[in-house]
Amino acid sequence: MAQSARLILIPCLLVAVEATATAAAATDLTSPQAAAKSFASAVGEGDKAGALAACDADDDGERGLVEAMAAIGAAQKKLQVASQAHLAPAGQQVGPIMSAWLDHSAIEGAKVVEQGAAAELQFRDKKRPPLKLRKGGDGKWRLDAISLGNRKTLATQTQTLHAIAAAIEEVAAGIESAQIRSHQDASEAIESRMRRIATELLQDIPATQPTATRES
Repeated sequence: MAQSARLILIPCLLVAVEATATAAAATDLTSPQAAAKSFASAVGEGDKAGALAACDADDDGERGLVEAMAAIGAAQKKLQVASQAHLAPAGQQVGPIMSAWLDHSAIEGAKVVEQGAAAELQFRDKKRPPLKLRKGGDGKWRLDAISLGNRKTLATQTQTLHAIAAAIEEVAAGIESAQIRSHQDASEAIESRMRRIATELLQDIPATQPTATRES
């Protein structure tokens, strides 16, 4: 069923139940790919300040969306720590990942199309929306924050991301308290919560949304 494969799509953000790890890295904004990787690392580490530093966010709504993405990264770290410590086999992680544009290898393999002070990362997986960036007066590249969401539903998207973060933290707490005892149970608990969030908070958002763009 299409909805089960598309638990949360905003339009550059996909949450699925898989295992992942994201390495921390210093903020590098010297190229579109470097800026994208810096953003990906910051989000994966739950580093709100780092994620914002790699973004061109014009208002509180855009900044809130970026911070909500980082909140998921922070929750994911808690889940990874809990699963590694309490679920067998030891060291195996359970957790959600965000879409291919948060994967450094996918970013490195993306085609970079630059037009003046604008750039677009086009992924090999054509189902993934491209990632848009802008070059500032300081010569540094940053993600165009509004391209990560949809202007008309920004508040709902941000609310949804915070709900996802809370759900992941709830599962992490369940593992720590031994209410959740296996990787399978943890994965099922996450998937169940993702489905509930999709039903409750995204029922008014069309399945296919155009990527937001700024007015010139």
